[in-house]
This record gives sequence, C-alpha cells and structure tokens, in this order.
Amino acid sequence: MKLPLILIMVGLLSLVSCAKEEKNDIVDSCSKGSETFSSTSGTTLYLTKQDWFLKRNTIGGGNINVGLSGTTNGDSITILTHGDGLLYYYKIALDSEKYFNQDISISFTANSVPSGSFKKTTNILVFKGSDTLRVDLKSCPLSYE
Repeated sequence: MKLPLILIMVGLLSLVSCAKEEKNDIVDSCSKGSETFSSTSGTTLYLTKQDWFLKRNTIGGGNINVGLSGTTNGDSITILTHGDGLLYYYKIALDSEKYFNQDISISFTANSVPSGSFKKTTNILVFKGSDTLRVDLKSCPLSYE
C-alpha cells in the first residue's frame, strides 16, 4: 500500500521540479500592452497580452517564444513560425467566444544565438470569410546576453 503512494509522491515531485527548471531556462523576457488591428473590410484582432521570452537550448542555440491572448471577430487565426529556414503555419485555437490564449515558439536557432539587442517579427493571419488580415507583430528589444 505504501509503494503506490511513494511512487505518486515521486512523480509529483518530478513534475514540480521540471516546471521550476523551465522558468530558469528563460534568458530574457518582455511584455507589450494591448493592441488592436483591423482590415478595411472589418476583420479585427485584439491582443490583450504579448509576452515575449527567450530560452537557450542544450546545443548552444535558443528559442524565441511569444505568449498571446486576445479576441477576434475572424473565423480562424494562424501564426507563421520559423527556425533555421523551416517555415510553419501554426493554427491558434479559438474558443466559442473567439478568445485565444497560446504560447508559441516562433523561431529557433540550432547552435548560435544573435548577439546584442534585437527585435523579432512574426506574422499573424486572421481569416474571416474571404478577407485576410495580416499583422506584422514585433517584439520589444530582447537579448541573450
């Protein structure tokens, strides 16, 4: 009877220590205020949160991540991600109220990170019927140093 309880406790302790380790991997972070974007046809994107953060990977490179939340009147949202030349369109999940809250790795470098301060840009596409709103989203200054 004690063995299953011990295994459960060890498992929970492992989960807690992994979560703490993830936060320690963050090298730099910044947040931007809310922003509203709209097309001439009325498609809108309202961002309530933009949390940008950098993480190092185990082979000397790093990841650029963004946490986004907000609402839209569009039918779907896609964000363009890339890393070392590989492009990927990532669909952001919307709930029934067209609200979203998602952390996304938008870029990575395999074995070397940029030096000094830099800004990162990614593209968000909001689709509503035949209309497409394209947003060039820019980070605040970030640095791996």
